[in-house]
Amino acid sequence: MVAELQDDLSSAGWADVKVVAFILDYTLAPQAILPTQLEQAVECYKYILSQDRYPVEAGDIVISGDSAGGALVLSLLKCLNEGAFGCGPLAGPACAHTVSPMLSLSRSLARGSYNFNRDFLSNCLLWYSASCALYGRPSRPGEKHRSSRARVTGETLSLEWRRIRGRVSEDKQDENPMFTFTPVSRATFGRVPILVQAGGSEGFLEEILQFVKMTDDVVTLEVYEDRFHIFPMLSWIIPQGKIAIKRWASFSSSALMGKPLPLGQHLAVCPAGSVKPHPQLDWDTAQSG
Repeated sequence: MVAELQDDLSSAGWADVKVVAFILDYTLAPQAILPTQLEQAVECYKYILSQDRYPVEAGDIVISGDSAGGALVLSLLKCLNEGAFGCGPLAGPACAHTVSPMLSLSRSLARGSYNFNRDFLSNCLLWYSASCALYGRPSRPGEKHRSSRARVTGETLSLEWRRIRGRVSEDKQDENPMFTFTPVSRATFGRVPILVQAGGSEGFLEEILQFVKMTDDVVTLEVYEDRFHIFPMLSWIIPQGKIAIKRWASFSSSALMGKPLPLGQHLAVCPAGSVKPHPQLDWDTAQSG
């Protein structure tokens, strides 16, 4: 991804600009529960703007993540917009990128609610992951009150951590507005342009389409036909993965250079790389039909 973005910028005349990746190694569940990972993402963003080895401004930053990391990207934008974790004075990045984002912890906790017939995830896996992220462990047989499951260490209990966690009752953390994305609006993410990429066969697709409908003109959607969850991770053997990375690089370089972005477009990307309007979100086509 770094090489693709570097090539895009160089070919556009920005040969003196160096693309540097900062990869956040945030603490995984169940070693830490939300919002620890979000607090770490905010600290990372603040560090990037404060360090002087590679001096940058907010408009020089592109943030990206997939699956749960894609949700973390969106939560970070929420924090920047709301000033959470002491990031009030900070501007948002040039753009954001999320692949196959996990958008609903409530639905994950419900078990059996996603169709993974053509994907490699499972509802059991999502239930376990969401339980650990929110409470530190899955529920036990007959356990009704989830508050007893929270694994919280002293080092995570900053006042802001408590405030974010306290926005909902302890047994309703799956409804915490910092961790979930229904409802949202165009203003939720500070109007930072967002590229959303998803696989046409993945279980999260229906949820992703609903998210795009709510955010619309700050989002570009690309659905890759017959592809599965986080398919760009296998770009070395899946041609559409390479296409997705190239299209991300083009979107990001345009954002960095202040060029117009295809916001509000909802595209289906065919296996050969051709692009057409996505039938479920192309309202003009739907209305004319």
